[in-house]
Amino acid sequence: MSIEFLVYIVVGFYITIYDLKYKIIPDIIILPAILFLIFLRLFDETINLDYLYAIIFIVIVFVLPILLNLRFGGGDIRFGIFSAILLGFPNIVWFITISALFHLLILLILKKKEYPFAPSMFTASIVVYFLNDILWNLI
Repeated sequence: MSIEFLVYIVVGFYITIYDLKYKIIPDIIILPAILFLIFLRLFDETINLDYLYAIIFIVIVFVLPILLNLRFGGGDIRFGIFSAILLGFPNIVWFITISALFHLLILLILKKKEYPFAPSMFTASIVVYFLNDILWNLI
C-alpha cells in the first residue's frame, strides 16, 4: 500500500463524511490534497502522462453534467481530479463507471432524486485501486 493511497484514504474519508453532512466538498481541504498528491507522485517519480490523461478525462466527463444544469458541483470535479491522480488512466474509466453505478444504486435504494456524489466516488476509487487488474480482465 502506497503513501499516496494512505493520503487518499484519509482525505477521501473526511470529504465523504463532510459531503454527506453539508453537501459540499471544501476547497480548503481538496485543493491542498490535490497538490500534495501531485507532489508525492513527483517525489517518488510515478507521475507520467497517464495521470494527465486521467485528469483531462475527469474534467470532460464532469463538466458535461454541469453544462446541462444537472446537480453536479465543482467539488465533485476536484474530488474526481484527486481520484485521477491516484488511479491514472485508463483506470479512471472504471472509476467513473463504478461511481455512477454506486450512485444510481444509492438513489434507487433511498428513493431520492439527489444525494452527495463523494461517497460513490470514494467507494469506487477503493474498488478500482484494489481490483483494477480483475476489472480489466473482465473485458
